[in-house]
Amino acid sequence: MTDYSGYSWIKVPRYKMNEKLDWPARYRELNDHHIQETTFLIEEVRSLAEQLAAARRQIATLRQQADAAQREQSRRLRWEHDSLPYYEDDRDG
Repeated sequence: MTDYSGYSWIKVPRYKMNEKLDWPARYRELNDHHIQETTFLIEEVRSLAEQLAAARRQIATLRQQADAAQREQSRRLRWEHDSLPYYEDDRDG
């Protein structure tokens, strides 16, 4: 069995049957509750999808910044390696 500890769950109110109503009215009430519940869950999933998309965009931006910094550091290191050092000696005067 999968362990879901640490997960945050979407809280949905449970249906409470009104015992005073006849069965057709109870059915309509239950059906209305399911419609509200489904609409609520769809909106929650859309909200979570938007949050996920925003996080992915942010990760992509951070990745691009890290890649640019790494390329710059690599250029700098190659430049330092390719250049010849200038040593002063007695002839420089």
